[in-house]
Amino acid sequence: MNLIIADLLSDAQFSAIAESLADPGLFRDGAETAGALARPVKRNLQARDGAKVEAALGLISEALLAHPILGSAARPKQLLRILANRYEQGMHYGNHIDEPIIAGERADLSFTLMLSDPCEFEGGELVIESDDQTHVFRLARGEMLLYPAHTLHRVEPVSRGRRLAVIGWIRSWIADPAQREVLFDLDRVIESMLAGSAERSILDRLQRARARLMRMWAQ
Repeated sequence: MNLIIADLLSDAQFSAIAESLADPGLFRDGAETAGALARPVKRNLQARDGAKVEAALGLISEALLAHPILGSAARPKQLLRILANRYEQGMHYGNHIDEPIIAGERADLSFTLMLSDPCEFEGGELVIESDDQTHVFRLARGEMLLYPAHTLHRVEPVSRGRRLAVIGWIRSWIADPAQREVLFDLDRVIESMLAGSAERSILDRLQRARARLMRMWAQ
């Protein structure tokens, strides 16, 4: 399941984060941190460790783990890693699959959070190949795309301007993507029924089914 989340932080918070990451001196060659298979196709810049970068990424991490929709869709057990990257004109990231083990843990989901306004650059679309379909995403400023970490994906070449984004990986309590999607659908149904004052016995059964599935599938 590919899911766009649009209300992670306020406009003021996004502007402050983007401004704090605007200095080109904060970035290094992104290929330095790529795996052996991804390194030949990775042409971007990645933020170095430092107080300014850590503060910006820490704010985003807190917002991610507190967001109810992300919590329902990802069932996060652990945020494994979060990085800021930058694409200048001509930069791209060819087809690749993210590492299955990151920081010693299984990586179940990947995400991309866009910090740049789409009018600031051309190209740079995030393309995901799955189930014989190609999904092309040009995220708005402040939008985050959450998607399974095992998918083949790429970032198209930037032909003008600068593309600034934050990426990261999540370990879920629920390893199987189909099982996570079932639980996500149950959450939406329960929320909808609560809003409509549904009969209590029906809600009780739905919540019991969700709890039993969580006990069966959680790892």
